[in-house]
Amino acid sequence: MHELKIAGGWLVDGTGSPPREGEVAISGGRIAEVGDDAGPAREVIEAAGLFVSPGFIDPHSHACGEGMGSVLNAPTAPSAILQGITTVVTGMCGYAPIEVGAHLDAVAERGTALNYALMVGHNTIRRHAMELRAEAPTAAELEAMRRLVRTGMEQGALGLSSGLWYVPGAYAATEEVIELAREVAPFGGLYASHLRSENAETGPQALEEAIDIGREAGVAVQVAHLKAAERPAWGQAAQRLERLVRAQAEGVEVHADMYPYDASATSLNVCLPPEAFEGEGLQAKLEDPVKAREYRAHIAGRLERVGGPEKVLITAASRADVVGKRLDEAAAIMSLPAEEAVIALVLSGSNSAIYFAMAQSDVDAIATHPLVMVGSDSSVRRPGEGMCHPRTWGTFPRFLARYVRDLGRLDWGGAVHRMTGQPAAKFRLRDRGVLRPGAWADIVIFDPHTIRDRATYEEPHAAPVGIRTVLVNGVRVAADGVVTETLPGQVVRGFG
Repeated sequence: MHELKIAGGWLVDGTGSPPREGEVAISGGRIAEVGDDAGPAREVIEAAGLFVSPGFIDPHSHACGEGMGSVLNAPTAPSAILQGITTVVTGMCGYAPIEVGAHLDAVAERGTALNYALMVGHNTIRRHAMELRAEAPTAAELEAMRRLVRTGMEQGALGLSSGLWYVPGAYAATEEVIELAREVAPFGGLYASHLRSENAETGPQALEEAIDIGREAGVAVQVAHLKAAERPAWGQAAQRLERLVRAQAEGVEVHADMYPYDASATSLNVCLPPEAFEGEGLQAKLEDPVKAREYRAHIAGRLERVGGPEKVLITAASRADVVGKRLDEAAAIMSLPAEEAVIALVLSGSNSAIYFAMAQSDVDAIATHPLVMVGSDSSVRRPGEGMCHPRTWGTFPRFLARYVRDLGRLDWGGAVHRMTGQPAAKFRLRDRGVLRPGAWADIVIFDPHTIRDRATYEEPHAAPVGIRTVLVNGVRVAADGVVTETLPGQVVRGFG
C-alpha cells in the first residue's frame, strides 16, 4: 500500500504534454506510480477539478547568503513555497558564498522546505582573489580563481555564474571568464550569466559574449533574466530571441530565463559607471571635481534612459524615510537633485530599487519563446519582511495566469514544462521536474481557473491564490495558502 495518493486530478506531467486525468501514488519521498488507478494508499488527497504538476523549479534565485532573503534566514521559504516553487538554483549573477561545501552543509544542517542547489559566483571569487582592482589578473591570481571554481564544483556546485554588469565582474575580460568556465566543463556544469549589458547599444554584443564563452569553454549557457532594458532598447526582444535560436543551430546549448514583469530590480550602484568603485572607491573619486561631474552626468543619462527618476522605486536604503518612495520624491525629501540623491544613497550603504524600464510587448515576446524558462530573480522572504519586488511572491502564478488563461499565448502543458521539466533538464536535476515513477515527489496541486498572483509594487508581500497543496519529496510544505513549517527539502549537490 502506498503512503499517499493524489486522486481525481488532471496531470500536467512536466513534459509538455496536455493535461490528462490520472492518479499519482507516493512512497518513500518518490513517485511510486502514475496512471488511471495508482492503487490503494493510506492517505488520499482529493484533487477533483484541479491540476497536478511537478513542483516548480526556479532556475534563477538569490536565496543564498545568511541574512534577510536567504534560505538560512527563512528555511520555510514561504514566498517561494506558496507560489509552488519546490527547487531553487541560487548563487546567480556572480554572487555566491566563497565556501560552497560549507554553505551547502549549513543549509542541510539548518533544514529547508525547498530543494536547494548552488552555483559558483564569479564576482565573489574575483573579489576574493583581486579585491576591486580593475586590471587583468596575474597568472597566479587567475590560477587561484580557477582553483576556487574547481573546488566549488567538487563540493557540489552546478556551474559558474557571472554578473558582468556588476563590480567586480565588469572589470573582467571575456578571456578571463572563458578560462574559469572551462573549469566547470569536466563536471558537466554550465555557465549562467547576467550579461554585461542589456541595453540597446551594447546588449546584442553582450549576448554574443555569453554565447562565445559557452562555445569556447564547451559548456551550456543560461542567459539570466533576458530583457531589452531601457527605453532605447524597446522592440529589440525579437532580435535577441533570434540570436538564441541561431546559437542553438550553431551547436551552443543556450537558453534564457525571465520574470513576467516590466520592471527590474537591483541596486542604485548601477546608475554609476563600474570604474567609480575601482581602487580607492567612490568617496575618494568624488573628491576630483572632474570625476564628480562625470558621475553626475552618467547618472542623469541612466535615469533619462529608464524614463526619469519617477520610474525608479527605492526598496532599501539607509534612510527609512525614502524607502517606498520614487526617486524624484526621495530627492525632494533629501533636498537634493536626483543625481546627488543617488550618490548619497550609494555612499550611505546597502540599497536597492525597482526600475520600470521595459516594454510589456518585449516581456511578452520573451516569456512565450520556447527557449525561455521562468525564473524569479528573487530572494525568499517571510511575510512583510522588508520591501521587495512583487516577483518575490508572484512570478510563477503570474506566468500561468497571464500567458495561459488570460492571453492564451501558451497551453497548460507547455507553460508548466517551462517551469518544471525544462529547467530540470537544463540544470541536470535528475529525477525532478516530471511526474513519473521514480522521480522525487515534488508536486503542486493548483486550480487552473483561479491561480494568479496578488503581489503588487505597493503591496509586494501578498501571497498568490489558487495553489491548494505543495509537496516536497513527498511531504506537505503548504496547504491552502499556509506553510506547514516542515523542512523536507534536500541540498542538491552536483547533478543529482
